[in-house]
Order: sequence, then structure tokens, then C-alpha cells
Amino acid sequence: MQTSATPIKDDGSEELIEKGIELYMDKKYKEAAELWRKAAEEGNARAQFYMGNCYNLGQGVTKSYEKAVEWYTKAANHGNAEAQFNLGIYYAKGKGVKKDEEEAFEWWLKAAIQGIAIAQYNVGLGYYYGDGVEQDEAKAVNWFTKAAEQGHEGAQQILDKQKKEAEKYAKEAKRGDADAQYNLGVCYDNGMGVVQDYEKAVEWYTKAANQGMADAQYNLAICFEEGIGVEKSDEKAVEWYTKAANQGLASAQNNLANCYYNGTGVEKNDEIALEWYTKAAKQGIACAQNALGYCYYLGEGVTRNYETAVKWFTKAAKQGFDRAQNNLGFAYEEGNGVKKNNQKAFELYYQSAKQGYDIAQRHLGECYYHGKGVEKNLEKAIEWYKKAAAQGNKEAKEALKELEEKGFISE
Repeated sequence: MQTSATPIKDDGSEELIEKGIELYMDKKYKEAAELWRKAAEEGNARAQFYMGNCYNLGQGVTKSYEKAVEWYTKAANHGNAEAQFNLGIYYAKGKGVKKDEEEAFEWWLKAAIQGIAIAQYNVGLGYYYGDGVEQDEAKAVNWFTKAAEQGHEGAQQILDKQKKEAEKYAKEAKRGDADAQYNLGVCYDNGMGVVQDYEKAVEWYTKAANQGMADAQYNLAICFEEGIGVEKSDEKAVEWYTKAANQGLASAQNNLANCYYNGTGVEKNDEIALEWYTKAAKQGIACAQNALGYCYYLGEGVTRNYETAVKWFTKAAKQGFDRAQNNLGFAYEEGNGVKKNNQKAFELYYQSAKQGYDIAQRHLGECYYHGKGVEKNLEKAIEWYKKAAAQGNKEAKEALKELEEKGFISE
């Protein structure tokens, strides 16, 4: 049985909890669960965590993963770190709840911030592999380090392995091996096995890039575009994106298209942007598929074609790309390139809004307010407008102001 270190208020619940622990240690699980339930129902987070454990193990109650999730959620929402970690496990495995890697990561992150070593390790794995969150090797190292400092063996083993790999890359890179030069650049870029050093990352990326390695050319372009480890230069970024794109690297093709579309580091040219978006989209890059759909939808660099736009929005939306889900939803709402379907539009807006996209959140608020594709619900409309407004969405702020003036919002 896990114990919890979460502070609690002295409202009488503590005595129930301690008596429950004594009963539990005597293997009187039913009596312990009864006491913990009383304290849990009074809102005590530690007791709620214990109730989650009871249902998880089937001790003193009938085993139920669904009930365990219910109690862990209550405790987690009250800030109980151990419950947050356990809830992450449940979402990761799909126990008592639909499997959701993103939700699992969010709960582990909450627990990790509170210092739970194994949660820090799991967050590190999430960032390292891109499970439930966008891949970020530098953040992975940061969390592995935090966990290792608390004695987590798995995290320390990963850090030790990265150090050995960096040493190996350094030896091979000095002999002129392009792959090793690129990998050593990645190590310095993310602090993997070495002290993070962006200038050294650029140095090794440049050596590999000059040998024609597309991945190194792409990373070097990013460094120039963002001014990381080198003086910012959009023109140099375009130069290196072009070299990598011409070798067929899809991510470079997408970024080069962005440069032409926005006129960054090169003269704006919608036709050339369209060409590169098409190449990247055909290789499955979701953001390129969405951008290509957008070009066809607005007729930028190509004759407007709603049907083709919908085709590309759909491909990107199926990959879970939030902006494509929103754009496809808008196409269904307007009936452009597809038969008008407000319910389908609502579903797509919801998928996008759930991922935090503010425009979709605003659209969802409108659906609830007007009853488009869903039953009218002013409370939910306000809820989604507020989410969008919190991200600075101008239209959502105006909608909230209008509702306030009408007396629908009292605060």
C-alpha cells in the first residue's frame, strides 16, 4: 500500500486516516476502507488517494479500476502527487479509463513537478520518445537528471549511456565521419552526455552539413533561423533548407515552403511555396498537408479548389493535427468542398479544441451558443470562449464581452 506525503488540513480527517492505517497494517482492510471513505468524502486528498489504492488492489472493497480512477482523480485534483502519478499509469495502460498517452503525460508532469522521481523519469521518457508530448530531447535530459539526482537507477543508466555515446561520437567525428559529426551536434544541442553548448552544436552540424548530410543541413538551418548558437540569418536558413529539401528531406521541404509563403529570407512566392508544400505533404508531413489544403482553400499560388483543400485537410486531420481538424470542421460548417454537416463540424472542432487550439475553442463556443451540431448550452459556450480568450483570441474576448453586456455573465 502506497503512502502519501501530501499535507492535509487538521479537520478531523487525519485521525480517521491514522486509525485506518493501523487497521490496514492489521490486515483489517474493510474497516480501514470505511474510515478512509469517510475522510475522503469530506474532501481529504490523502484519504481519496488511499481509497484509490483500495479499489486498485481490491482491499476492503470490490476491485474496480473505474472506481480507483474516480478516487485518484479527486485526490490528484487536490494536488496529491502520488495520485497524479498513479492516474498517469492508468491513462497510459487504459485501466478503468480510455487509453490516452497525452493525459498520462500531463498527470506525470504534475507529479514530477512535485518531486516524484519515477514521474520525473516517465516525463523524461515521454519527451525522449515523443509519447504523449512533442519530442524534445533537451527536456528529456533535464527530467532524467532530476530523477537521477533522487537516485532513480533507470534515469542514471540512460544518462550514463548518453555519455558513452557522446564520447564515441566525438572520436569518430574527429576522424571526419559525417554521421558522427551530426550525432555529436545533436548531443551538444540537447545536452545529451555532454554539457549543452549550442555553438559547438553548430560547429559539428556545419562539418556534417558540408559533407552533404541532409539532417545536419536541416538542423543548421534551424539554428540560423532561430539564432541558436550562431547569429540569426534567415537567408542562411533558406540556403541550408534548400540543400536539405533538394535531397528529399520532408521537414526541410515544409520549412522551405514556409519561408517562400511568408517571404522570410527569400522573396515571397506562393507558387514555389505550393510546390514545396506538395512535396512535403506527399511524404506525410501533417503541417504541410494542412498548409497545402489552406492554399487550395484560399486560392494562394493555385486556383481555388475546395474539394482538393478538403482532401489535404482530411489527411492532416487523421494524423491528429489540430489546425487541420479546425479547418476541416470549418469546411463542413460552410459546406465548402464537402456536404454541409454541422454535427461533423462540431466533432472536428472539439477534437482540435481539446488539443488547445484557440480558434477551434472559439468555434466550439459558437456551436454551443447557437446550437450548431450540438444542443444549445450557454454554460459550455462560455467555458470554451473563456479557454480561447485566455490564449488571446480576439473574437472570443468580444463574444464574452457581448454576453456580459447581455447579462449572461455576472462576473
